[in-house]
Amino acid sequence: MRGNSTNSNAAKPPGVRRGLRGASRFAVAGLALLTGIGVAGAEPVSVQHDTTVLVFSKTAGFRHDSIPAGIAAIQALGEQNGFHVEATEDAGAFTADNLSRFSAVVWLSTTGDVLNAEQQTAFENYIAAGGGYAGVHAASDTEYDWPWYGQLVGAWFKSHPQIQQATVDVESHDHPSTVGPGRAPTSGTTTAPTRVPT
Repeated sequence: MRGNSTNSNAAKPPGVRRGLRGASRFAVAGLALLTGIGVAGAEPVSVQHDTTVLVFSKTAGFRHDSIPAGIAAIQALGEQNGFHVEATEDAGAFTADNLSRFSAVVWLSTTGDVLNAEQQTAFENYIAAGGGYAGVHAASDTEYDWPWYGQLVGAWFKSHPQIQQATVDVESHDHPSTVGPGRAPTSGTTTAPTRVPT
């Protein structure tokens, strides 16, 4: 039965020594770097030389034009921070043997029902063995019929309002989230209501 099918003999993902804590920190830190969210002066995450992250961007619903740019951004983060990135849209990558090669899996703007039951079980076991997860944007618009994933992602996407024009006034151009290429004030921010999984 999915959700309760952990295998205590499952191979731990690379770099996982103390269960989910280390991989989760890595995934959260990577997501914070990707989105510009973070705390100035925070300690950098220690990344092993053999660390590899899988970026999964399969869509079975709406497809975001930003997916290639997201992959490129995560690859740039890998180059800057010493980890390797493999990107795929192939759900066949979700096997126990293959997932054990990765320290974290980033679901990048995935949509719809993207994994079959066997692949879902492999991913559940990967997380239970200490593998990391980061969901970016539409990762919350994925796998509505898989309660375990709903708990992992935290909330499902409910609807997307029309784009709303906004002016963003940057008060501090010295903060890491506001400096560098592509970090100029922008307009067109949106908000999206969510549905919390039960």
